[in-house]
Amino acid sequence: MLTRPDALMLDRALDALGASAEASPAPAKEVVPPAPSSSALFDPFRSSRVDVGSLVGGGASAPPPRQESDAERDLRRLKARRDALLSREPRVPTDRHVTVQHLNSSSTAVTSADAPVDASTSRLDAAVLRHAAAGRAAAAKRREDVPFETQAARDLRKLRAEPLYATTRLKIVVPALEAVVGATFGAGETVGDALAWLAAPFISVAGADSELGVEGAPARLYRTPPRQDLDTASDLASAGLVPAAVVYATWSAAPGVAAATGGVRAALARKLGGAVIGADAADTPYPEPLLKAAAPEGRTSDAQQQSAPPKTANAAAAASDKSSSTTAKPGTKRSKPNFAWLKTG
Repeated sequence: MLTRPDALMLDRALDALGASAEASPAPAKEVVPPAPSSSALFDPFRSSRVDVGSLVGGGASAPPPRQESDAERDLRRLKARRDALLSREPRVPTDRHVTVQHLNSSSTAVTSADAPVDASTSRLDAAVLRHAAAGRAAAAKRREDVPFETQAARDLRKLRAEPLYATTRLKIVVPALEAVVGATFGAGETVGDALAWLAAPFISVAGADSELGVEGAPARLYRTPPRQDLDTASDLASAGLVPAAVVYATWSAAPGVAAATGGVRAALARKLGGAVIGADAADTPYPEPLLKAAAPEGRTSDAQQQSAPPKTANAAAAASDKSSSTTAKPGTKRSKPNFAWLKTG
């Protein structure tokens, strides 16, 4: 414990020390810059780009152009080839090969709203729907089994599997006249072009055509089942009507229809530039593709099989001897082997 004289001496010493500190100036402190943080040197979570051209001395260089992949190059070439083949064909066929058949004699199944539906038609529609559902399920499974690939590779695989057609064969069902009109159209023609071609014989100045006996003209084309109205601005290829399809023609309002007779169908065929054919007559065959679909991987196409070199006579004879020695005809007995040469004299 400090005594009173010691406390007085300590206070005097502190006062003298403070006075001497105020009399002498304090030395200037050296300012040390802060050290760079470790995040400025390297950050594993930040992306950085180093321009090697600027480090060499050439200044900032432009990023290198993107290289075209093999799938993109093959897709571009295949599209150009298909476009070149289509450009050589006329957009509208020179001959439509028009045929007109009686609706009951045609093999076309009528399942539209304009025709009566009976029990057999309902069973047919159910079978068609089951077949379509099974096809969609199989297509979904194939899509799941496909390995990972780019969009260009998927488009290339799909385009290779699609044959190229310049024309299509349509069968247009006209329930009002109990007729089926067959005609050939260009794949580039639109649904509106086909509808206008079919409606031309029905349009007359007086309203109802005296020969056809139908007021107005077809206003829509649709497919069924299920019913799907076709867009008139869509071309036939995009609408899925290539290389052949069955469509139905309908009026915007119920037309006043006279009795549909053979004379009416003959008049329609004459106005369309065709002929009436019977049930046993062969219709115009489907068009041939300009470019056939490529064979799937692991299978050889018909062209590859035809181009394969034939077997030589020696190879064919060797194969024949081998097959005859390894296989025996049913019902025949094999001869016993002869081991006489093993015996000694």
